[in-house]
Amino acid sequence: MSNNLLTTPVGIDATINKIQVAIYDALVERWSGTITGYGKAYKNNHKESTKLEWYNASDKDYQDVYYDDNSDATFFFIDEESDSSDDEIVFTSNVKCVFMVNLPNIITDVGRQDSQAQRDAVEILRSVSRQFKVVGIEKSFNEVFSGIDTEKIMFNDIHPLHCFAVLMELNYYLTDKCT
Repeated sequence: MSNNLLTTPVGIDATINKIQVAIYDALVERWSGTITGYGKAYKNNHKESTKLEWYNASDKDYQDVYYDDNSDATFFFIDEESDSSDDEIVFTSNVKCVFMVNLPNIITDVGRQDSQAQRDAVEILRSVSRQFKVVGIEKSFNEVFSGIDTEKIMFNDIHPLHCFAVLMELNYYLTDKCT
């Protein structure tokens, strides 16, 4: 289990960092297995494709955020390219919190527990912060990763694996900092 945090986040990264810490701790309490958390994923261009990567401050380099077999659940955030503000102080961003999970390893009930995993994620997100509003769920791998090169992702959304995203309208201040 690991929660990969930025060392000195500011603005939207600080807000996401606070949410990341809270949901990681709640997921560890609620789900079984190993959980890996990441903050904001960057849409980085590599030759002719776009990949999602997180910035590893220790290595000073970008690394993939996608699910790997060493973790039973992986989560990370994707934000929009543009944020809006009505007052030049509070900004709003459409953000996805993406979950890639091995269902029977995190939820020990019998059957395909994709709806339960989605419910757990929404309940946890709603309980950790008032800085965002949950506005939907994407349940299709292709919808979650729309516009991203998924050809090299070895993840298939076929039982026991499941991918989904909780959609949020997130409010933040450019001056926010994590201490």
